Amino acid sequence: SQLRDGFNEVTHSVLSTGDWYRFYVEKSGVYRVSKTFLQALGMKLGNVDPRRIAIFGNGGRMVPMRNAIDYPADLAENAIYFQGESDGVFDSQDYILFYAEGPDNWNQESETHINLYAEKSYYYVTVLGGNGKRISAMPPATKC
Repeated sequence: SQLRDGFNEVTHSVLSTGDWYRFYVEKSGVYRVSKTFLQALGMKLGNVDPRRIAIFGNGGRMVPMRNAIDYPADLAENAIYFQGESDGVFDSQDYILFYAEGPDNWNQESETHINLYAEKSYYYVTVLGGNGKRISAMPPATKC
């Protein structure tokens, strides 16, 4: 459904089902997430098919000052690279790589790299009923 001024109302948040584990970053960059790290968050990975693991978050960009500017109402799934997931087992040497946007990104509205509202950007990891979103392989380059 729609709220006034074009904003979408969240009627069924992605967080409403499943087990979710939260972590944060303080700077933008590519992060490596290991099995040990996820277990330290409390995830039980015994029989989990790694292809079903997903990371959600909207990055650390600042909430717009004007209400008329669109801003996500729910968490978006982030594309991740999962090294070693093809065998369906999350082995100790397997890992996830993903780009996390921290609170240190340029904001045109305030003309600063400083997020006035937060020093951390939170991400959420879960196990989905189906496969999670993955980074697509680059197509091979063609000669011009």
